Parts: sequence; C-alpha cells; structure tokens
Amino acid sequence: MTISVIIGNITDKPALRKTNGGASVTQFTVADTRSWKNKNNEWEEKTSFIDVVAWADLAENIDESALYKGARVIVTGRLEQQSWEKNGEKRSKIVLVADEVGPSMKKAVITGMEKSGQSKGYSKTQQSSTQDSYFEDEAPF
Repeated sequence: MTISVIIGNITDKPALRKTNGGASVTQFTVADTRSWKNKNNEWEEKTSFIDVVAWADLAENIDESALYKGARVIVTGRLEQQSWEKNGEKRSKIVLVADEVGPSMKKAVITGMEKSGQSKGYSKTQQSSTQDSYFEDEAPF
C-alpha cells in the first residue's frame, strides 16, 4: 500500500457525523499553498485543496481535539477515489483516507499533553486559509 502525506491548513473545523450504520466519520479539507518565483522573478502562489476522511476512533479523537479552521496539520493515509450519483449525474473525487492526523509544530506549540500522549490543544499561531465550502457534494457514505 502506498502511504500519502499532506501538510497544510484546515479550511474549516472538522465535522463529525454518524453513518446510517452507526460508524463515526469526520471530514475536513486541508489547503496546501506552494510559492515559487516565475521566469520574471516574481512570486507566484498556488493552493491545492485536499479532502480528508477519518473513520472510527480517529474520527472521534479529531472531533474531541482542539483542531480549528486554520490549524496546520500533518495527515498520513491512502488516496481513494469515491464515486456516487447525484440527480442522475455520476460524480467522483479523490480523498485522503486518514490513518494519522497531528498538528504541525513548525508554526504551533503543543500544550496540555496527557499521559496517553494525546494533546489537549495547541496555540493558534497559524495563518488561516479559506475556501467557500469544503465539500462540493456530500461524500457517498
């Protein structure tokens, strides 16, 4: 299995919900902005938005954590293509199904560590990224 890693800022507070079968799932989007100098030696930026889905205990832990819009996170997992039909039209998107989610300490300090190793929160020193809505369509769960 190929492991993918993304590092970026959460675009909105992660949302926990239950599937019809009772499974916990949390969805959020991570924005990753890269900068470079173009041929005219001027800075350019491009932001990519990656949808993340977490299941079971990880989903519950994310919901109970201090993650917030703009928080810089590191997410590992596997890429998965999801397909569904809406109003007779076939849709699909690629999401990162998370195995691990944690704060990046490049621009934040973790505080309130518990004996179990879980963090109670971390400082809000990150710059916020925005996106109008973090899922164009609801994922097919």
